[in-house]
Amino acid sequence: MLQGFGRCALTASKRPVLLHGETQYCVSSGVAEASNDSIKGNLTLTSHHLFWVDVPRYQNPCKLALAAVKSIDAHGTSGFSRFIKRTPKLEVELVSGASLVLEFTGGKDAGTSLGDFEDMMNQALERKSWKVEKKDERSAQERFTTSRAGIGGVIRHQKQKREQASELAKEAFADLDALMENAKVLVKYVERYGDAAKKKTEQAGGDDVDKEFQSLLHNMGIANPVTRAAAGSLYHEELSRQLADFLAASEGAGAGMIPMTDLFCLFNRARGTALVSPDDLVQACQMFERLGLGFRLRRFASGVLVVQSSNFSDEAMAARLVEMLSQGSGGAALSYLTAIDAAEKLSVSLSLALEHLQTAESMGKLCRDETPNGVRFYANLLLCA
Repeated sequence: MLQGFGRCALTASKRPVLLHGETQYCVSSGVAEASNDSIKGNLTLTSHHLFWVDVPRYQNPCKLALAAVKSIDAHGTSGFSRFIKRTPKLEVELVSGASLVLEFTGGKDAGTSLGDFEDMMNQALERKSWKVEKKDERSAQERFTTSRAGIGGVIRHQKQKREQASELAKEAFADLDALMENAKVLVKYVERYGDAAKKKTEQAGGDDVDKEFQSLLHNMGIANPVTRAAAGSLYHEELSRQLADFLAASEGAGAGMIPMTDLFCLFNRARGTALVSPDDLVQACQMFERLGLGFRLRRFASGVLVVQSSNFSDEAMAARLVEMLSQGSGGAALSYLTAIDAAEKLSVSLSLALEHLQTAESMGKLCRDETPNGVRFYANLLLCA
C-alpha cells in the first residue's frame, strides 16, 4: 500500500469501486512509489480519488482522496529528460505536510502519459467535485422553518421546485457537457430510490426489487464508460474489465451465454454517446480469459460468435434439454423440441437455441428429424437409455 493511501474495494473485474457521481478521468500502468519501485500497479484518477491497484496480484488496492492533496509537480516530462532516460515522476504534496513521489515506469504502452495525467489531475483539483457533492447533500437536508409551514409554505416550496427544474432543463440542454453533468444528479436520485426500495422489499420478505424498477436502473446505463482518451494504450484491457462487470450485472446473458450481436447493442445502449466499435468489442472479449474475468469468447462451428460464462458447460446444457423432453409441460413428456421451443424455455435468442440443440446433437444426446414443418429434435434413446 502506498504512503498516505487507504484501503479500497474492487469490483469482480478488479476495477476500483467508485462513489455515486464519481467520474473516472484516466489510468496509467507501471506506477510505483519511489521508495519501493519493485511493486508496480495501475494508477487511476477520478473526480474524487487517486486509486492504486497492485497488478497482477491485486493484494493491496488503495485510494487517496483528492481533498487531501495540496499540490502536485511532475518531473521528467520534457524531451531533454527523456533523452537522458530519467524516470518520469509525480510529486504529490498532501495537506498534512507529508509528500510522496510516484514513478511512471510503464513507458509508451502505459496508458496515459505523466504530462496528460498531471494536467487532468490539476483540473480535478480545481473542480473540487467532492465539495459540490457535499453542498448538494446539505441543501437537500435543509432545516425546517416556519416559512415552509402551512399552505403558503407548500405553494412556495412547489414554486421553488418548478424554478429549479426549469433552470436544470435550461442548463442541461445548453450543451452536451452540461447535460452529462446534470444527468449525474438524476442517476443519483434514481439509485437512492433504488436503495430505499430494496430495503423495503427485503423487510417485506421479497427477494428482489420490482422488475419494472430494475429495468429502469438498467436503462440508466454506465455512469463512467471507459474511453480511449482516458485509458490510452490500456483501453482494451479497461474496456474488457468494464464489460465483465456489465455482463455480471446484466440480465441479458441468458443461460450463461449471449450472442455478440446482442452484447454489442446492449453495451452500446448502456454507454450512451461513448459508443464502442465491433472490432474494439471483439478485442476486449478476447482478453477475458487472459485477465481471468470469468467469461470467454466462443465461436460455434456455424460461425456464430458468443460470450459465455467460464462456468458454462455444454454437458449441463445438453442434460437440461433432455430433461425438457422428459418432463414437458403439465407433467406430460414432450415428443420433440424445436428451436422455437428451446428459445422460449431457455429465454435465449432463436439462433442461440439452435446452437444449443445442435451441440447436444453432436454429443449424441439428441437426434434430429428434418420435416416439411422444420427441424425437430428428439431424445437419443439409444445413447441416453
